[in-house]
Amino acid sequence: MAISSCQPIAVGIVLLLPEPARQLIYKLNRRAIKQGISDIILDNYHLPHISLCLGIWDQQQHHQIVPQVLALCGGHPKIDLLLDKCLSLGSTDELDCRFYWLRALTPRIPTSLHDLHRTVMVSLASFLNHIDPAPDMFMAPPDPHPDTLNWVDNFDPESSFENFAPRVTIGYGPAGKKISTDGLLPIKCTVSKLAIVHLGSHCTAQRIVKSFDLK
Repeated sequence: MAISSCQPIAVGIVLLLPEPARQLIYKLNRRAIKQGISDIILDNYHLPHISLCLGIWDQQQHHQIVPQVLALCGGHPKIDLLLDKCLSLGSTDELDCRFYWLRALTPRIPTSLHDLHRTVMVSLASFLNHIDPAPDMFMAPPDPHPDTLNWVDNFDPESSFENFAPRVTIGYGPAGKKISTDGLLPIKCTVSKLAIVHLGSHCTAQRIVKSFDLK
């Protein structure tokens, strides 16, 4: 879907996982699809990630936002991650569907993800979430699931600050299921990339707007 450079878009400030970890997550996602658990497909056009902040971005503020993100990345070290367990996140609609995700831990510095999340939220507060989300602000196809708009609109406060739970989404589907993780977990990796991404349905990372290196 073509989107005007003047049109607001739905974005995420996210941590991108390195290639070896991504390949393992793709395998988990394919298992979820084969088990009938997920209608999310993860691939190189729908990148696994950890969301630090979601919101609506006025693209005309690009020249103001990018330096802000670059500044907070410049002094932040790479992050050692442990993805150790597959969990499900609450009922999201009348069909009792759930997000299935991998818990993200930082064994060496347990607070580093939360600190980075808080810094991003505070630094970008004046730029994001002052516009109501609409379907045409998301990458398509597919068209955004209705819950996607609520997820972005309510990231602050429902999933931010004290409610922030770092995770990597690997599926969305019926509640009460269990994704087979045999031979694939735990996943250990070091994250060195933060990115601004254009979001698609279920807040998938469909297009990298700008990426930054952690030091």
